[in-house]
Amino acid sequence: GFANNVLWPLFHYIMPPFDKGVNECSTAQWEAYRKANELFVEAILEVYEDDDYVWVHDYHLMLVPKLLREQKPDSNIGWFLHTPFPSAEIYRTLPWRTEIV
Repeated sequence: GFANNVLWPLFHYIMPPFDKGVNECSTAQWEAYRKANELFVEAILEVYEDDDYVWVHDYHLMLVPKLLREQKPDSNIGWFLHTPFPSAEIYRTLPWRTEIV
């Protein structure tokens, strides 16, 4: 999926072939990635209580903090990335960069 086929290589300085444009496969993977993150947020909201701390791990769930913040603006959210974050030059090649960060 998107996390392992797009983000993992990019975060390890292996450039996906976006120079050829975004294709249907990568778009479908992005949509599935977004949906998976939305499902995590739904699950969090089912058990979330005020003053809880939500600690999100890794690139698989990079959308969760933003999506959760939209639902719970005052929530306490931490996020830890277990891989190196790419340089700005590398990251800006990602078509969905603004949606993620």
